[in-house]
Amino acid sequence: MNNFKFFILFFTFLSVVGYTQDEKLLELINADSSMEIRQRKIDSLLKIYELEMSPKQLADCYHDLGLRWYYRKWEGIRNDTDIKNAIAYTKKALDLKRKLDDLEKGSIEKTMYNLGFFFYSNDKYYDAIDAYLNLIKDGRDLEKVQSGNREVGELYEIIGDFYKSLNHYEEFISFYKSKDSLSKKEILNLAEMYILKSEIFSLLGYSEFSDEIEYNLIAADSNLLDVNHNGQLHNSRINFIRGRRLTELGDYSSAIYHCHEVLKDSALLDAANLSKTFNMLSIPQLELKDFVNCLHSLKKAISLDPDYTDPYENLGDLYVAQDDYGKAMFNYQKAIVLATGKKRKIALKELPTIQELELSTEKTFLLSHIVAKANGWLKYYDFDSNKDHLTHALNTFELADKLVDVIRSESTEFQSKLFWREKGASLYTKAVEACYLLDMPEKAFYFMERNKALLLLEDISSEQAKEITKLPNALAEREFELKRDIFLSENEFKNFESSSSDSLDLIKQKVFTNKRIYNTFVDSLAMAFPEYAEIKKKVDVMPYADFKAKFITGGEAVLQYILNDEQGYGLLTSIDQTHFFKLENTPLLNEKIIALYTQLTDLTSSKEKIANYNRLAHEVFQVVLPQDVFTTIKGKNLTIVSDNILQQIPFEALVVDSEQGRYLIEEVEIRYAYSMSYLSAKKEIAQNRHLDFQR
Repeated sequence: MNNFKFFILFFTFLSVVGYTQDEKLLELINADSSMEIRQRKIDSLLKIYELEMSPKQLADCYHDLGLRWYYRKWEGIRNDTDIKNAIAYTKKALDLKRKLDDLEKGSIEKTMYNLGFFFYSNDKYYDAIDAYLNLIKDGRDLEKVQSGNREVGELYEIIGDFYKSLNHYEEFISFYKSKDSLSKKEILNLAEMYILKSEIFSLLGYSEFSDEIEYNLIAADSNLLDVNHNGQLHNSRINFIRGRRLTELGDYSSAIYHCHEVLKDSALLDAANLSKTFNMLSIPQLELKDFVNCLHSLKKAISLDPDYTDPYENLGDLYVAQDDYGKAMFNYQKAIVLATGKKRKIALKELPTIQELELSTEKTFLLSHIVAKANGWLKYYDFDSNKDHLTHALNTFELADKLVDVIRSESTEFQSKLFWREKGASLYTKAVEACYLLDMPEKAFYFMERNKALLLLEDISSEQAKEITKLPNALAEREFELKRDIFLSENEFKNFESSSSDSLDLIKQKVFTNKRIYNTFVDSLAMAFPEYAEIKKKVDVMPYADFKAKFITGGEAVLQYILNDEQGYGLLTSIDQTHFFKLENTPLLNEKIIALYTQLTDLTSSKEKIANYNRLAHEVFQVVLPQDVFTTIKGKNLTIVSDNILQQIPFEALVVDSEQGRYLIEEVEIRYAYSMSYLSAKKEIAQNRHLDFQR
């Protein structure tokens, strides 16, 4: 099932902060004359004021000019010059106020807040963050400082630095919780902060951060009850998050209840958010095999928003559950076609081109749809044993793998480590299954290595990488803006209505020009900040032929694994043969590995415990090293590339003969590697350093 973007019903705290206006300036701003005439009169008045006014009066005038004239003008006609002038005059006001000692409470904080807000409105997120951080650091009016914490928290969420966002929301909460008494508005604002925190934890992973999500939702509920506030907007958001969380936890009946609670307030929701709610409702219904209501929910979601792609994927899952594979593949394909922005005939076996993937604005959704279709082909094969379905599955997995790199490279959207682990499980493990069924070990080697590379790269988020390598803010901002330019041009292409192919080609060219500019920037970044580039770069999988030439000899063999909760595979490569095998009954194997790990960490010993350990270690050995594999590796040096829970146990301690108590270490010399491509890259770096030293 796809990870859905949840809706946000915005609760307004405050926007820009006003001030006591100069009467003449206010009279000109509110006059009935044209904007051009008013602008000339304001410019003339300002020249007089700059000569005659005190610094304090002039600072207030600049503050009002930024807000009441230029920002309000920009709100109406969206002229870039107006928002730039709003920023410029607010900066002038702030510069003057910083030099004054006799300002009334909140004066400088209001100007600092407005500067951040104007930067925010102009999409200058990093400048806005700096402005709000200055408010937080220097502001003396502590209540105004909290508005900075709130806004900077939202900005950090936009750029994907979720942990900093949570920290600033927590600062806001701590301040108001420390007060002796709170107004109703303050309590509602506090409830909003808890909801915002729960939404961020949801983005980090519903399962992984389940407790944190529920804690914040309970706190939000408590604050709303304190003021007897029956806020339907708040309640809809709380119920939506709870429904999604409970679905992830497998409590499907409770999830359905909370979805229905959201729908009780359907009059407050627009068609798009209603569609998302019905789509979410379909998931627990499908899991409970309530096919009739599931179909109703999905049809309702599609009728409300026909261009929303997720319901088509879930409709595909519904038809798979009913063994109706024709309809299933049709709906998977329709989700893909819509996500690539194309209005064309639905051809079941057709896949988008790489160019079409790159032009899509919905790449994360598109990845989910492509993986779902590939898995659908696998299940279709299970149903009728037609090997053509396996070939279609493999081709589709290969396309999904290419899209992963596009997402990682260009997307501004944060993806949690859990997201990539789940994608790896549904993409790479299933791709290896297709390879196994087609007897294609070389392809399986590639997918096993790619799975490892993805997990290694996603151990550090983009924002953490910038911080670790001390990437200057200006460069971080430039990278973000270039990624956003790509997204905006892709969005322009998606929404382009003209029938002219020349015009369409121009928009398409704009997308690829933005991509070239971004790639050039990344290349230059790699020269100046190699450590950042090292963390961010794509780790290429070494070709299978190179792997064999480099690591496989008469005395050397490599054993690789890939597994998750449901399935697993092993691949042994030696000089004269390859063993590609399935790990039987993987769920039971995982249970045994956990039990074995527990016994390994129990330092007490007895004959009974040793006997139990030997029995269990032999059972695990028989699954992960079948007899033909064990026969091949005996007496060799073996490099093991483990995976998932298998990484928790030392293979040396596996028992090859439970009666004689003989261990694998007595038969094989074992070494470990994270992945063969990673090991090769490390060796090359070491050799290059050695060569540099020799010079």
